[in-house]
Amino acid sequence: MKEQQASPPHAAARSWLILLAAVTLFAAATHARNGEWRDGITLWEQVTREGYRKARGFFNLGVNYHRQGRLIEAIANYTTTLTIEPGHINAYTNRGNAYDDLGRPSEAIADYQRALRLSPADDYLYYNLGITYGRLGREHDALLHFKRSCELGNEQACLAWRQQVKGQETKHQDKR
Repeated sequence: MKEQQASPPHAAARSWLILLAAVTLFAAATHARNGEWRDGITLWEQVTREGYRKARGFFNLGVNYHRQGRLIEAIANYTTTLTIEPGHINAYTNRGNAYDDLGRPSEAIADYQRALRLSPADDYLYYNLGITYGRLGREHDALLHFKRSCELGNEQACLAWRQQVKGQETKHQDKR
């Protein structure tokens, strides 16, 4: 039987040095990457620039632009999301919200309706439509959408619907 020889002490030290060098290298790379990814916009801009052609990257970039009030850029990224993934309900919803924030209600309504065709039981979409129709003075349409959202369990919509109904009752009493 052959006896195993102990490795020389310098071999263990060399292994530790290699490990330390690798850890240092990875720490430096991580530190550099953290500078690039200092916020959501720089993170997702970097991801989408690096050839990441998935809806998630463009959607998340749109969300971050939206949070910063950069609505045109948000809309462009939601649109790219929909080009990649035409059934992305949240991209339609968020793009509709961005259009509404820009004062472009007809485009907002169109996106909410597209999203509703994909998700007909989404109480949030009915609520958004109610708000947008209300801003346009289309009270009947607003009421219908608030009521449907309320039926689907949206408490905010229930409150809005009740307020809208009370407002209409008051208008009818004033006309008498």
